[in-house]
Order: sequence, then C-alpha cells, then structure tokens
Amino acid sequence: MCGQHREYDDWADTHGCTGWAFDDVLPTFKQQEKNTRLSNDFHGREGKLIVDDPATPHPVSKMVIEAAVAAGIPRTDNFNGAKQEGAG
Repeated sequence: MCGQHREYDDWADTHGCTGWAFDDVLPTFKQQEKNTRLSNDFHGREGKLIVDDPATPHPVSKMVIEAAVAAGIPRTDNFNGAKQEGAG
C-alpha cells in the first residue's frame, strides 16, 4: 500500500520535502488501512481502506509465483513490509 521506503526518504533528503520521509508518512498509511491479514509495524487494521487477499487466487498466479521462486526470486507475502522485493 505504501510503496518503496527509499523513495519517500529521497523526497525528504534529496529534494527537501520536509515531512515526507518514510517514517513521517507511515503512520498516515497505517491509520487509513484496514488489513484483513496483517497487523504489524507496517500495517493498520482500523482504517477504512480494506486491504485483503483474493478469496480464490487464480491458478496461473500460483504457477507464476512458483516459477519465480524456482528462478531464485525470494517468496514474499508482504510487499509493503520491511522489504518489497520478491514474488507473491
């Protein structure tokens, strides 16, 4: 939901956008989010924006993820956590 941490930090550090570093904006993202699966330092559960997994993941999606993992890409179940890299 929130994007690459480094991009926000660059806005603040490189471009002078005070208040736009990742640590500055994360509380706002968490406040808006209602994540049905995750509750941790990067996700909220009380907001109005529902974040949910598909009820029935498409079989081809599963095959693409497995192929990526077989090719050496790490598996992830959280693209908005500490690291965004991976297949999931």
